[in-house]
Amino acid sequence: MSDRTLRVYILGDTSHFDASMARVSSQMQGVGDRMTAIGQDLTTKITLPLAMIGTGAIAAATQIEGAMATIR
Repeated sequence: MSDRTLRVYILGDTSHFDASMARVSSQMQGVGDRMTAIGQDLTTKITLPLAMIGTGAIAAATQIEGAMATIR
């Protein structure tokens, strides 16, 4: 028997694809940087103040509870 193997090599120019992927990668890096900045901004302007308010509320509730216990 004879060997009847057919090999086909498909070649293509990927330079346009590579350039497009580089642009997408750069844009995604920019989006990531902006999301990081937004997260940091939210942490400093919302999360930390809310945590401080919560801590103050717990402290005030503890003092009120102590005063109520004294009155009783």
